[in-house]
Amino acid sequence: MTRGLMGLGLLVLALSVTSCMGKESTPSSDESTVQTYTARGVVTQLPAGPGTELMISHEAIPDFISARGDTVGMNAMTMGFPVSDGLSLDAISVGDSIDFRFEVRWAGSPPLRVTSIERR
Repeated sequence: MTRGLMGLGLLVLALSVTSCMGKESTPSSDESTVQTYTARGVVTQLPAGPGTELMISHEAIPDFISARGDTVGMNAMTMGFPVSDGLSLDAISVGDSIDFRFEVRWAGSPPLRVTSIERR
């Protein structure tokens, strides 16, 4: 149980600690809040198939908002991002410098996902 709580705590910390070019909050149709962030990074791994994530080494996101609604920031790190259905990664390769946009819906599954991506 302690390991599970510690793992959950590390996940929340990882999601709450990365450079943000902008953030927007909009209510979704189910009344939960959606935060949208635009950030820069480098692609470190492409998804290997269904259910796998796009790995991005991204800059810090100082205005990242936690699940509790607190602005906690996110440190620069390499992390996996699920990709929105229909988002093509055909023009993206490992090592590419990118600008990407992702949404955070704390009540969603997955809670975050990349919604747009372009090479710099």
